[in-house]
Amino acid sequence: MKFCVCVCNVRSVLLGIASNEVLSDVELNLSGNGLGCGSCQVLEACLPTVANVSTLDLSDNGQWST
Repeated sequence: MKFCVCVCNVRSVLLGIASNEVLSDVELNLSGNGLGCGSCQVLEACLPTVANVSTLDLSDNGQWST
């Protein structure tokens, strides 16, 4: 199943996945969402605690600047 995730909701999606004990082996596809530096910082901070994500696709999000 593929969802288009608004950049402002990246943290909410990750927290929802992490708190769901039934989910396992989640393939999270965030490709083509135009994620910027802020979203990448959220991913960097939250992903280490989200054990049930097995695959993360960040392709086709353009160039990031600092």
